[in-house]
Amino acid sequence: MGCEMIDTLLQDLRYAVRKLAKSPGFTLGVVVTLALGIGANVAMFSVVDRMLFRPPPLLRDPAVTHRIYLAQTYRGKEQARPCCVIPQ
Repeated sequence: MGCEMIDTLLQDLRYAVRKLAKSPGFTLGVVVTLALGIGANVAMFSVVDRMLFRPPPLLRDPAVTHRIYLAQTYRGKEQARPCCVIPQ
């Protein structure tokens, strides 16, 4: 059973390589699209990982950190947003 599955997979891969070799323009488009997608995914993960999951590099003790919020009034409503983090 497992050997048949591997044979089928290899047969499918050989077929795919043959078809991609016959149309180099399409192959280039597929490779570029995959490369851009993987690159964008890696870049976004790196930014999210650094911003959300790791403390700032110069912060020694995250437990004694205070945030300063700037308040802004827009059409009668106060909107607060974080400005900066100041260690104590």
